[in-house]
Amino acid sequence: MTDRIPVGSGERRRGAAVRLGLATMVWGSTFVVVKLALTSVSPVLLVALRFAAAAAATLFYIILLRKRRPGRTDDAGTLFSSALIAPSILLGLALSGGYVFQTFGLLTTGPGKCAFITALYLVFTPFFSWLVNRKRVSVLQTVSLVIAMCGVYLLASPRGAVSAGDLYSLAGALCWAIHLALIDRFSRRGTEEALTFLQLLVVLIASTLVFLAIERPHAGLGLSTPWPLLGILYLGIPATTLVVLVQMRWQPHLGATSAALIYIGETVVASIGGVLVFGERLGLQGYLGCALILFSVFMVASRPARFARPRRAG
Repeated sequence: MTDRIPVGSGERRRGAAVRLGLATMVWGSTFVVVKLALTSVSPVLLVALRFAAAAAATLFYIILLRKRRPGRTDDAGTLFSSALIAPSILLGLALSGGYVFQTFGLLTTGPGKCAFITALYLVFTPFFSWLVNRKRVSVLQTVSLVIAMCGVYLLASPRGAVSAGDLYSLAGALCWAIHLALIDRFSRRGTEEALTFLQLLVVLIASTLVFLAIERPHAGLGLSTPWPLLGILYLGIPATTLVVLVQMRWQPHLGATSAALIYIGETVVASIGGVLVFGERLGLQGYLGCALILFSVFMVASRPARFARPRRAG
């Protein structure tokens, strides 16, 4: 495999922060689309169809890239390289767990509580980043993590006793954190597209097997209107293919912990979508939570050099 993506200049880190921020906005919009699509499509089938569209779009992009650059031997040329198989399986299984467990969590626990527990990947990411990549967390990152989690708590307002849905959501948060740490571990210059396609393929296979095992195939899909199909295409192409490509290419410039602080902005986008589309109300506490989350994101985006890749421990 080729070399790891270098940290780069301050301008490149700022560019990475901006790109990850734009990807986060797309990511946050998916909560509204998923909620609408679940009225016609069963949960795990929705995940499988989303990743079928995403894998197909990524493969098409790689083929197009190869035709436009016939001399290119990196992304398209390494698509079936044996060196990418193990990293792709690990990345894909972590991503599968995040989506499937989050879906079950949403089905069996309140959305506010599920959002808060899922956001705990902010807390878990530094630990897995240290475990996988031996990267320490800076004081500034720690302060930003605390601010962000306070904001998520105010926004989500979790209530009630621990339920099975809470445990599903917690498992999903662990999977998201592992996935972020693995991106830093395995992303290499020239293999981003291939790693994206292969891990999406793993998610497609895993979610399809889960669907066949626990859901009824003949009752999983209802397409009486075109909206579910349009939703699946949106979830699969811009909200998965493009987002994961951006993650694989630009997250290593900042590191998993700093990237997680940007990704948590999706909770604000999702909350705004709930207000605009479903008429939900945030209240003063909710808006204060949004402000704290946005402030933590601004800290990373405005001073990426202070957040990028803390020194390795040991």
